[in-house]
Amino acid sequence: MLSEAHNAKNPFDGTISFNTFAPETGGRAFSLGNDIDHQIRASVEQGTTFYTLSYSPQMNVSEAEQEYRRLTVRCLRPGLHVMTRRGYFSAPPPPPAVSPKQLKKELSFDLGAAAVSKMSYTAIGLLASPAEQPGAFILQVDSSSMSWQTGEDGEHRSELLLLTVALDKNDKPIAKSASSVTARMPADRALSSVPFATLQAQLNIPANATRVRFIVRDMSSGRIGSADLLPDTH
Repeated sequence: MLSEAHNAKNPFDGTISFNTFAPETGGRAFSLGNDIDHQIRASVEQGTTFYTLSYSPQMNVSEAEQEYRRLTVRCLRPGLHVMTRRGYFSAPPPPPAVSPKQLKKELSFDLGAAAVSKMSYTAIGLLASPAEQPGAFILQVDSSSMSWQTGEDGEHRSELLLLTVALDKNDKPIAKSASSVTARMPADRALSSVPFATLQAQLNIPANATRVRFIVRDMSSGRIGSADLLPDTH
């Protein structure tokens, strides 16, 4: 038996602990125990068998209300305990407002960390190769990993931030360039028909550079991709 309550108190307001978050989302918080094997085994066993229930809400709620709806599922058979999510939001809450100053700060942090890292960022597929001219590079960005918007003229556009960094043997940046790039695709081309968007990067590479790193950030989704070239390829 399933029942629904409207305008229920949002359980995620304020400080959230695992003891609150886990049962509210249909899980269980394991704590105060050092038997990790037992806890993992119990978690697997409890998640192996389950039922899927669906229902139609009792009323339509406008996006402006965005209320939290409390759900209760009860078994008619005595002695059974139900583990399931305890509610949901009738509409996605609006994203928090981000000031231009805060956005710039977040961008600087994300790109700065990615620029000096040796880790590969793969949320956006990226391939780099040297062009014929010294200090010029060709980047191929996986179009399926990019966020595209379609303009009134039908043209597809994706806003990207491109960062090119030369690093020395200590992975210290010794030269860099950054630019905002708009990738474009004609209206008569299907996005699925073009696997890559081609970009160009330019940077004068110092003689003591040991690595050239390229970072592409999707300005809409925040996804980041990276590619590296060694000295003998630039």
